Amino acid sequence: MSLKNKVMNSIVNIYLNRKFNLQASFNDFDPNRNSPYILLSNNPSLLDGLLISKFLKTKPVMVLNELQKTSKRNNYFLSKHENHIFKNHSGYDVSLIKEIHTLLSEKPVLIFPEKQTSFFGNESQISESIAKLIKKERKDVVICKVNGAYLSNPRWGLKNSKKGLVELSFTTIYKENQIDSIEVNEIIDTLRNQLKYNDFEWNREFKNFYYPKNRALGLEGYLYICPRCLKSQTLSTKKNDIYCSECGHIASFDDFSLINGLDFDDLVSWDILQKNELARLANEVVYSSGSMFSVDLKTMELYPLGYADLEIMKGQLFVLNKMKEYMFEIEKIKDLKFVRRNELFFKYGKKSYLFKLDDPMIIYDSINYIKEK
Repeated sequence: MSLKNKVMNSIVNIYLNRKFNLQASFNDFDPNRNSPYILLSNNPSLLDGLLISKFLKTKPVMVLNELQKTSKRNNYFLSKHENHIFKNHSGYDVSLIKEIHTLLSEKPVLIFPEKQTSFFGNESQISESIAKLIKKERKDVVICKVNGAYLSNPRWGLKNSKKGLVELSFTTIYKENQIDSIEVNEIIDTLRNQLKYNDFEWNREFKNFYYPKNRALGLEGYLYICPRCLKSQTLSTKKNDIYCSECGHIASFDDFSLINGLDFDDLVSWDILQKNELARLANEVVYSSGSMFSVDLKTMELYPLGYADLEIMKGQLFVLNKMKEYMFEIEKIKDLKFVRRNELFFKYGKKSYLFKLDDPMIIYDSINYIKEK
């Protein structure tokens, strides 16, 4: 390991130890192992790669989405840290598969098979491409199951829990000599089962304290339907509390990061409720505001286009900023991605755009709903 990487790892470890209460179990896996293997993990938080690597003597090479390079802060951090490669924003391509193959001749590689870091504390879709990669590479496959990272560090959180419990459990699910006898569909079924998680269900059972002080802050960017009146974009937050402009105080987080005051106690259920309202919202006007950028896909550099107001109406996305008015036909929007906490990326024709929004989730869900219906 280079001196630069040693210094960066030391800084990262100090940060993680101050932020989290980390506990790891290794079962049949040796954390001092230095031979190559494929390491897979669920993806409840934006810091999962660092949390996992902290416990391993030989740091795995992390596969990251290239859109992470659109952040100057991320770019600075990544320039100081050598253990990463990037996948195309559209997914796995031939060059990435070749690069992973080359790396696996010498080093472990860490891949997050889910298409997104969790929005609401449970798993997202897993593509069959990861099972095909396992079949092709014939390497040991290790799972790291992460519990508690979402409750400690939710993607939407503006103020996260300090010293929240995060449990990591490492298990070898396939040895390299087993791979040839296992079919791709069996591999993907195993991965979906092994990587399935729900932080709220987990803590409903174990009752770990997360000592919230400002737990709810930022959640209004991800929740857009009030469970009581079913009106949209009426929610706001303060400290641990959630309010509706029509209903007043409607819910609060308790010490276990579970929700009090509603018919359900978790954000997974809340998300299901609001997605059930998308058919109605498709006939209404939804809106958000924020900053607009054009993206150079070769360099991942952002070029500011100014403040922007967005509206979705009648299957079209209208964007107005000081420079011009844009009209995007939603059916023609491609490669829609939710980046980091509040950023949406998409391609339209030959151009690419990124928006930093106050209400990113209602725009993201509405575009996906209109494209899929």
